[in-house]
Amino acid sequence: MAALREETGKVATAQPGTRNDTLNRAAFNLGQLTASGLLPPLAVVTALSHVAGRAGLPEGEAGRTIRSGMTAGMRKPRDW
Repeated sequence: MAALREETGKVATAQPGTRNDTLNRAAFNLGQLTASGLLPPLAVVTALSHVAGRAGLPEGEAGRTIRSGMTAGMRKPRDW
């Protein structure tokens, strides 16, 4: 859960021009943890969607970015 707080914090404080990339990186990193069974996917997507909206990203754009990042991250689960 600490990783989820850290990544959503990065998205929340991202400056215009970097928000989408920051969201994609966060989704990728959290997707890796989701694929490893360490985080529930619904909680990750919900948290990222919420913070992306608060950061000013349009809902459709944020949804596509989250799906893309999560999918890529889940293909490369983190080994512990």
